Amino acid sequence: MASKTRRLYPKVRDPLSTEAPNVQSESVLMDGFTRSLMHSGGPARPNHRMFLEEFDGLQGRPDLVVADIVALPGSIDLDLFASCLRSPTEAALLACLKYGVPRTIEYLEKTTGLSTYSIKRHINVLDDAAIVFVDANSAVTLRCRLPWDMVRISAYEAKISNWRRALHQASGYRAFARSVWVVMPPNGARRAKAVEPLFRNNGIGLISVSENGDMRVEIRGKTRRTPSSRRLYLMAVGGVLTEYLSERRRLHRRLRPETIKTL
Repeated sequence: MASKTRRLYPKVRDPLSTEAPNVQSESVLMDGFTRSLMHSGGPARPNHRMFLEEFDGLQGRPDLVVADIVALPGSIDLDLFASCLRSPTEAALLACLKYGVPRTIEYLEKTTGLSTYSIKRHINVLDDAAIVFVDANSAVTLRCRLPWDMVRISAYEAKISNWRRALHQASGYRAFARSVWVVMPPNGARRAKAVEPLFRNNGIGLISVSENGDMRVEIRGKTRRTPSSRRLYLMAVGGVLTEYLSERRRLHRRLRPETIKTL
């Protein structure tokens, strides 16, 4: 029978180790954080605020996305608008357009790398949705303003102790979110704060949440004016608007017709 090896020196925990006792699950952590976030006030209240869990932003899947809908394009079918934004090809084309500035097919080919056939086919879809206008010279112009400042997205990634993985995942969210945060319990946040320059260099903030739901900003990240990818941001807005329209329909189904008229 093999003898049991005796440790001569006690095992010392690395202060930056990602291994820590699993005091609470990530789902419990996010539940407490979301409740606290819902009850916390802000400097400016948006027209509508949405809390979306496990949001698919195509550059990772944040545990929570908070979308502030400040305004929406007027005189447009929002269902068609959201559908077009969610399309990778149509979002890529829209990301190259500016309101009031005609763009030629050749310019779109050079900028997106798409074929002429693909561009024309998807431009027709955008034209039918009244999002773009095609003139006699086949130049494309936006009919409505895109929601660059209309929908503000913040992304949150929760981890109990593994700050390395949290930082790696959160870095991808900068493509479509204005601000990105890692959420951890106090013990995990204390270890993460030891590498504060890594968070600051990546523009990512850190929030600690206690078991009773108290929040504390440990590292304040950069509030990005615009996300790093115009295409991925538009696709994320398309997902937000789809959820917004679904929520509005569910609400209307529960209300009386006379109440709906007042909304």
